[in-house]
Amino acid sequence: MKSVFWQTKPYENVFRINRQPELVFRWHHHTYWEIFGVVTGEGQVLIGDCQQHVQAGEVYVVAPGVPHSFFALTNPEQEQKAGDFLIFVIDLDAMGPLAGEARLQRWEKAAKGGLCYRGEAAREALDLLAFAEQKEGLPQTIAALQVVEHLMTTRHGGALSGFALTENVSQRDTERIERVLEDLHHRFAEPVSLPELAAAHGMSEKTLARIFKKSTGQTVVEYLNRLRISTACQRLTATDQLVTQIAYDCGFGSLSSFNRMFRRYQNTTPSACRKSAP
Repeated sequence: MKSVFWQTKPYENVFRINRQPELVFRWHHHTYWEIFGVVTGEGQVLIGDCQQHVQAGEVYVVAPGVPHSFFALTNPEQEQKAGDFLIFVIDLDAMGPLAGEARLQRWEKAAKGGLCYRGEAAREALDLLAFAEQKEGLPQTIAALQVVEHLMTTRHGGALSGFALTENVSQRDTERIERVLEDLHHRFAEPVSLPELAAAHGMSEKTLARIFKKSTGQTVVEYLNRLRISTACQRLTATDQLVTQIAYDCGFGSLSSFNRMFRRYQNTTPSACRKSAP
């Protein structure tokens, strides 16, 4: 992993850029802003209570206090290929005087639930991130400002999540929920019950339900349904599989329950989702 740090006073540790070849599940939150660019590869993003497919040419913004994870998709029929992911960690409070504090505050407010940029806006942001990565000192500082300036003034797809942590979640509970979430992402196609899930992770049902809701803003059942529908969306737009097969492969016992949940979480039908794919 290559890391680039700008440590010139008075804005010491204002930002850093990491380039990663793969994504590993890690449910976490932090006190700084993160801009995540997908150069190549694909995966899935969890930002607060939002779950969606991640693909090359997209840029995501994650605010402080919003739990999230970016991770590679696993496909049993195809070996997961390494990608190219740019992660730009930034202290926007420190950059305020440089970027124009009033405009920065307006953008921060809009981005509190996480933002996604696609199309030309995302491609330009990725070019700016790659350019900043190659620079040092003052040129790198200017390039980093250009990244923020571009995102502040470019159209985005709206807030991804309405959830941010309002209570302190201990490191122990964060690690426990991370293991539960990873388990759900491996087993979403199987029947999953709360008693069995709690027992598998050494917790009572009540404890699991409490810390899961506090950590994710959702119940286990809500999260699992969103995960299944998010996976189904990706398969509808990326494959020619029959809708019925996708429904069963994503853990639904019947086509009617799949259609009902799909409309609830996507506000459309599976067929309409497939037709809307580019």
